[in-house]
Amino acid sequence: MTHFLHTADWQIGRQYGQFDTDDAAMLAEARFDVVARIAARAAERGVDAVLVAGDVFDTQGVSDRTIRRLFAAMAAYAGPWPRDAVGLHPRQRARAVAHRRRGPACHQPGRAGRAAHATPHLR
Repeated sequence: MTHFLHTADWQIGRQYGQFDTDDAAMLAEARFDVVARIAARAAERGVDAVLVAGDVFDTQGVSDRTIRRLFAAMAAYAGPWPRDAVGLHPRQRARAVAHRRRGPACHQPGRAGRAAHATPHLR
């Protein structure tokens, strides 16, 4: 039997303008902590894949640092992560998150490993 760990709507990079600076920073940091806990639980349970329904990123304009931090948080689980089709218009595709991150945590044709192609939330 195949086992999945199913999650949804991480909204990485979300801004919390309605909160004071310290609380906003804490809320943003908590999202990375939760992803790290998801990765640890997936490894601990030996699931076959981690799924993310909904938005991984809150916007396609997240910084490269945010993208690197997310993939670092995912590192504890070596199995498959979500692979979403990036259904963006060509003008948007150049800035899309999945096209800005290359490395061991992303799908690379002809190479084995995990695939994580995240489609950002488009407003």
